[in-house]
Amino acid sequence: MRGKSYGFTLLELLVIIAIIAILAAIILPVFALVKDTSRRTVCTSNLRQISNAILQYAGDNGNRLPLWTIDGVWQWDEAIYGYVKNKNAFTCPNNSAKVRAPQGMVIRAFALPKNVSGISLAEIPRPTLTVMLFEKGSQPVFSWGDATGEMFYQIWNVSYNPSYYPHERAKNFSFIDGHVRMFRLGSGPFMYQFDRRYAKGYCGNLKGFDISNDSEPGANLPR
Repeated sequence: MRGKSYGFTLLELLVIIAIIAILAAIILPVFALVKDTSRRTVCTSNLRQISNAILQYAGDNGNRLPLWTIDGVWQWDEAIYGYVKNKNAFTCPNNSAKVRAPQGMVIRAFALPKNVSGISLAEIPRPTLTVMLFEKGSQPVFSWGDATGEMFYQIWNVSYNPSYYPHERAKNFSFIDGHVRMFRLGSGPFMYQFDRRYAKGYCGNLKGFDISNDSEPGANLPR
């Protein structure tokens, strides 16, 4: 007498495969969301750590923020490095340049706006609205390139291509009072009038923006 066969039929196999595919379609996006949320958390934590280091630096240097550069050979991240002592704190896991960088290279993902470069904290009338750092950068830490910026839209050099934004058309910003907040493209800071008294030089002419007058959006000290 032959034993009973317990193998799956073709129809049963197809049903099982379909169920697995459905479960994968449900679970994989959840994993991706969790991973992205984790990366955003790391970015926020890094930016907050760097911002606190800048405030400590100011406290030890006459309440003045660091200069964004000194003759192109000494940048703001070098000035505060003694308060951080960790190059990885200067980057964001979602920075698109970091993804393309050689293994071991740390890409600085944050820029110090020129309008607050070297400024005294006492000169800033609204610390909760004045940007200290924002996500922009494609160069290694301690590099001159991308160390500063003027506009929300900038992400690499003077580019404002939204496809390079680190958080799905959004970027993290820190403010003079130390808090960090994420803003989506089309909202948030850097939409004030560009005040040339604090500009200290302009970093490039962005397509679509006329910088011949002071009416264009840019980094400013809100009054």
